[in-house]
Amino acid sequence: MKRLLVSISYNYFVLPAEADISAAIATIGHLMPVEQQRHDGKTIYSPDKDISISFDLINEKAIRPPTPEEAENKKIKDLESSLSYNKGLVDQKDKRIKELQCVVDQLTKEGKADEDNKQEVPE
Repeated sequence: MKRLLVSISYNYFVLPAEADISAAIATIGHLMPVEQQRHDGKTIYSPDKDISISFDLINEKAIRPPTPEEAENKKIKDLESSLSYNKGLVDQKDKRIKELQCVVDQLTKEGKADEDNKQEVPE
């Protein structure tokens, strides 16, 4: 049996089996996306055009919690992704440190050369 999956800005919802799919689609199609904002202590709701809504039919058997193996694999993939991201940040910072160290070395050399070139002024 197929169920309707509704995606609204990367949030997913599955309609219950007893739901009237055409009525749900008609209702969702009339929704006005808004962004909540606070101004001067008051909440306002501004139209938001960056909302995406999509529909898909999925197999009802896909609606279940992950198996322990699937959950473990997801944790491993999430950790690998986080590790890769953080390694990239470390590499960027290391590169920036090396660049700054070169600048410091250059300024130190220039400063030492300036001191060597100074002539003593008689009193």
